[in-house]
Amino acid sequence: KHKHDEIPAEVVEAMTKMKEPQNLAEGVPAMERLTGYSRAQLCRLVKKYYGKTPYQYVEEMRLNIVYNMIKYSDIDIKIIAESAGFNSISWFYKLFKRKYSKTPVEIRGSRKD
Repeated sequence: KHKHDEIPAEVVEAMTKMKEPQNLAEGVPAMERLTGYSRAQLCRLVKKYYGKTPYQYVEEMRLNIVYNMIKYSDIDIKIIAESAGFNSISWFYKLFKRKYSKTPVEIRGSRKD
């Protein structure tokens, strides 16, 4: 039996809804609202089933989404970062570089047009 077989339906549904821009930008509070769980409960469940904290989960989801937007669109990088919920551009650049070993500008510049 896999871990994912046991994930409560409301958690699976909430994680799917977290991909919606307004929920992604809101972050962990949206996760709490969508599941109806307290922060402590949410932390336990997300850690158990996804192996990370709710904040780490949201951060990773945000980075994956902005990566694709940067790579495949011409939208300003700052606007992309802000729309995903990154309030500090310098922090966003630091996280992005840590995860992808390249800056957003380098990713955008590596496109084959």
